[in-house]
Amino acid sequence: TTDWGYVRFHEGRAKDWPRYGRRSLETWAARLKDTWSAEDDVYAYFNNDPNAAAVENARTFETLVR
Repeated sequence: TTDWGYVRFHEGRAKDWPRYGRRSLETWAARLKDTWSAEDDVYAYFNNDPNAAAVENARTFETLVR
């Protein structure tokens, strides 16, 4: 085991594709909080796409995991 985590988001199912919906991101945020402590480093990567969904999803996810 390690004291850090890595999560890769490839493709969500929300409209407009390939975004992740807020509920999905909330579920993932809860999973991360249940798995790792606040002191652990967790790296979340969102797949790059032509519509910048990754940037939007990363910003939303950041607020949910804090």
